[in-house]
Amino acid sequence: MENTLEMHTADATRLTKALLDVTAIRRASTLEERFLINDTGWVGMIDGIPPLEETIYTWLPTTLLTIAAHGGARTGAATETWRETANRLRRTHVLECETIAIELVDDDRVVASSEPKAQWLPGDVLAIRRDVEFSYESLAPAAQAMLDRQDLLKDLRLVLETLAGDKEPTSEQIEAAMERAEIDAQDIADIRHQWAGTTSLLVDRIRPVLELLEIPTSGFDTAAINIESLTEWLSSNLQQWSASEILAAVRRSRDDHAMGMTAWRVLGDVAQLPAWNEALAKLGDRYVAVENRDADKQTEAHLEEAKLLLRSFARHVAIEVDNPDLFHKIEAIHQNFKGGEDWSTRWWEVPLKAVID
Repeated sequence: MENTLEMHTADATRLTKALLDVTAIRRASTLEERFLINDTGWVGMIDGIPPLEETIYTWLPTTLLTIAAHGGARTGAATETWRETANRLRRTHVLECETIAIELVDDDRVVASSEPKAQWLPGDVLAIRRDVEFSYESLAPAAQAMLDRQDLLKDLRLVLETLAGDKEPTSEQIEAAMERAEIDAQDIADIRHQWAGTTSLLVDRIRPVLELLEIPTSGFDTAAINIESLTEWLSSNLQQWSASEILAAVRRSRDDHAMGMTAWRVLGDVAQLPAWNEALAKLGDRYVAVENRDADKQTEAHLEEAKLLLRSFARHVAIEVDNPDLFHKIEAIHQNFKGGEDWSTRWWEVPLKAVID
C-alpha cells in the first residue's frame, strides 16, 4: 500500500503545485476509484436489486430529505437542488451485501483502499453490509454522498446514531432524533407531505406508456396531485398493466430506457423499441429517443451460443462438396460477423433468429 498525504484544504491550495512539481506525489482525484461488492467489481447492473421503498429502509428518504432541507446550511425544500435530491432518492435501490471495498488504483496498482459499512454507488444504488444490522450511524457517510451535501455529515450522524437499534424507527422516534439536530416536528411533517405528494417523476415515466397504448389522458394530470388519486386513475383507465405493478416498475426504472424495456417485457411487442421511441417522440422535446445499448453484446452472445452448430454445419458442407477451404471461408464469415447498423434501435433484445438468418 502506498503512503497517503492528507492536507487541510487551505494548505493543499497553497502547496499542491509545488509538491507536484518537485515530488512523485499524485493527486488523489486523478486516480481511478474501483468498487468491489462481495469481492466482485461493481458494473452498475440493478436487475434484481429492490427499490429503496421496498426495503426495511422505507423510513430513510423522508429522514434524509428533512435533514437536507433543515440541517446544515438549512437551504429549505423549495430549491431545485432539493427536488433533484428527492427524485434521486425515488430512483435509489438498496443492495445488501457481505462486503464492500473501495480501491484507489494508479495504473492497475492499488494505492489505497477502505472497507466502509455502506457506500453510495454509481447508478443510484446504496450498498449496505448485512452486518450493519440496525447501526444506522454507519450509513452517515454514504447518506451524505446520496444527498451530495458536504455540510450535513454532523447532523446525519446525530440523527442516525439516535435511531440505532430499531428495525424500522417510528415517526415519534424519528422526531425525537431530529430534535438533536434542532429540527422540529412541523419541518418533518412538511417533508413527509411533500414526499407523499411528489409524483412528477412517476408521471414522467408513466406518460409514454399511456401514449404507447393510446389511452386518453383526460384527468391524468389532475389525478397526479398525489399518489392515492394517481393510483385510482391508473386502476380505472389502464387495463393492460395493474396500477400497483406499473408504479413499482416506475420506481425501479432509472430512466426512459429502463421503463421502456420493462414495458416491453410486460406488454409484449406493442412496446418494442421502435414503438416506444415513437411514443417518446410524440411527447415532445422533454423526451429523447433511446437505444439498445447492449445490442453488440447480445449479438456476440448469440454467436457464441450458435458457434458449435455453425462449425458443424460448415464442416458438413465442406465435406459434402469436397472443398476443405469452404470450412475456413464459412468460419471466417462467423468470426467477422457484425450486427446490422439499425439493430440497436430495432429491438430491446437482439433475437437469435436475426443472427442465424
